[in-house]
Amino acid sequence: MGVGTNGSIVTDSSGKQQTRGSAFDPRSFHSYTLDPASDLPSLLGTYAGPQADIGL
Repeated sequence: MGVGTNGSIVTDSSGKQQTRGSAFDPRSFHSYTLDPASDLPSLLGTYAGPQADIGL
């Protein structure tokens, strides 16, 4: 069992896409809510990179 995809979206990709297999459920380890894949560009713009509130 390993990390897998759930609800992913792929655009403009030329590599092989692995879309089957089993994955662990992160909710087994901690509270977790899956964000919609379509929200990822906005989330990265907000949370990726230096963050003033953590001193970076």
